[in-house]
Amino acid sequence: SNDKYSIFYVRVRYQGSTTGWTGWSPTVSFTTLANNNWVARINDSGDSGFYDMALNPNDGSIYVVGRMNENGYVARFNSNGSLVWQKYYYNAGINYFETINVDTSGNLYVGGGNLKSSSGFAVVLKLDSSGNYIWGTKVFSSGTCTDLECVGGSEIYFCGTSYQSSFGFIGKLNSSGSLSWCKTLANSTFSSLDAGSTSGCYVVGSLKTGTNSSDNGIIIYFNSDGSVSWQNKITNSSGYAVILQQLNYHEIYLDVVGYHYNGSYIEGIFMRFYYTGSLAWQIKFSGVREILGMTFNTAGEAFLVGYDFWDDGVILKVDNNGNLIWQKSFGGSLGEWLYETEYNFIQDSLYIVGQEKPIVTGK
Repeated sequence: SNDKYSIFYVRVRYQGSTTGWTGWSPTVSFTTLANNNWVARINDSGDSGFYDMALNPNDGSIYVVGRMNENGYVARFNSNGSLVWQKYYYNAGINYFETINVDTSGNLYVGGGNLKSSSGFAVVLKLDSSGNYIWGTKVFSSGTCTDLECVGGSEIYFCGTSYQSSFGFIGKLNSSGSLSWCKTLANSTFSSLDAGSTSGCYVVGSLKTGTNSSDNGIIIYFNSDGSVSWQNKITNSSGYAVILQQLNYHEIYLDVVGYHYNGSYIEGIFMRFYYTGSLAWQIKFSGVREILGMTFNTAGEAFLVGYDFWDDGVILKVDNNGNLIWQKSFGGSLGEWLYETEYNFIQDSLYIVGQEKPIVTGK
């Protein structure tokens, strides 16, 4: 369809049915570590990576999304790291999924994009707990859906970036996948959102105000009808770039991670704002290039993931007041970027997804 927003259909290929996909046969390898820790890898000869994850609170299942060569990828693991199923979604061009959310009934909502040489689109899919397709909606005519959230089983907020037009976009779908509204902001990128327990939605990203070194971070609160309640531009003391990557709303705070440029090099940052958008405190991590994901335990302590200057994955634990408790590295000679993490309250366990060798080809 040439409509800006339309329902569309995708073809689904199941694991083990790869006829016609020459040279494309991903396999799963499993490594057991000390203290009952483990690493599961999906190995593929093309460009691959896990970009987001979600936990099913009902049974502890781990859902991951990403890209496997030129195909959008969704998989389910059990809490011990064993693969339950994996499925690949494809259309003409390069397909990838960047975000996933699970509702209270166990349904999956997946967002991503399709890249073609001259066109493409951002997409949101609804799947059942076995990965079967229910509906799909093209939510924007170019770019990618970077984050989404199902609220109360009846509304799906989504955000993303149209790279061809340099627009950040945010919108809302009803439970059938029909578009309720979509708003854009010129010269911006929208990277993450959180509806929390509010009647609207917070979104973060960046706003281009000149050269790349002067990009501002931005936080916007949208009412449930798509109107803007307030917005706040975030700059550092030197006037250099601030890029906000992920948002988490809880109680009276907005926690945001990303990176900033200090005039000499990039540093990862963790910032806490009051729900009105004013800054409570921030912490900067020297040697950490980007913070890409975060989660929290029952004590309110934060676990942050990203990568450092040597392209090794990095995991940090921060207390409620912004003090660093510990920092650990994950990786070796390949280069590892950690994109997202989730905390399992019942098991007191931390799950992390990412990509090895992301600069050249990943797994």
